[in-house]
Amino acid sequence: MKKREMIGQADSDGATSRVVQDYLKHLLGATEWGGSSLSVSGLAQRMGVAVSTASENVRRLDKLGLITHVPYRGITLTTEGKKLALKMVRKHRILETYLHQKLGYPWDQVHSEADVLEHAASDKLIAAMDQALGTPKVDPHGDPIPTADGNFPKVSTLPLAKAPLNTLATVARIKDSNAQLLRFLESVGIVPGCSLSPLENIPEAGIMRIEVAGKEVTLGKPAVAAIWVTA
Repeated sequence: MKKREMIGQADSDGATSRVVQDYLKHLLGATEWGGSSLSVSGLAQRMGVAVSTASENVRRLDKLGLITHVPYRGITLTTEGKKLALKMVRKHRILETYLHQKLGYPWDQVHSEADVLEHAASDKLIAAMDQALGTPKVDPHGDPIPTADGNFPKVSTLPLAKAPLNTLATVARIKDSNAQLLRFLESVGIVPGCSLSPLENIPEAGIMRIEVAGKEVTLGKPAVAAIWVTA
């Protein structure tokens, strides 16, 4: 049974509730990797809730002025909604970076920890962590960190599946939602900043052969989809 998380009608500070923050972060994340804006059903799937729950929350977000939604079309963040979404993404990625660099957390564990901590961390704490880290530009997975004034660095990348064969490419970022996949990629030497060369792409079979650190590795569809590179 899917969980039911609702934006409280009586919440006097609804724009800063945890559920609102999660919804806005997922709406921003859906387009960050080159995807289109989410439908209500797509948002429900990402949030792990019933479509009816997502639909009701979308209506409330619309009333709060954080999104615009036309039935049967995608959901769009308003200026205020995007501002809050970027703030949450910044908190999340600075927390991930601090946990990894300063506390020694493995890169496959920081995502779930940051998901919990981001709602409690104050702006002052995030600013102190950012300073202690030396104002990093990317998190442990290569994802760009929004600046304190709300600018989101543009990263020119392409999916590994679209990278030219037999041409050296640099891994720019790796999706962080699957901890087991992150551990596998690290075990074969695929991390942000490494160089690899696609050797063969067989989309019908959902696999790609690559060369990394002098070794040939065969990747399945989930791994290929998780990796974005710069040529």
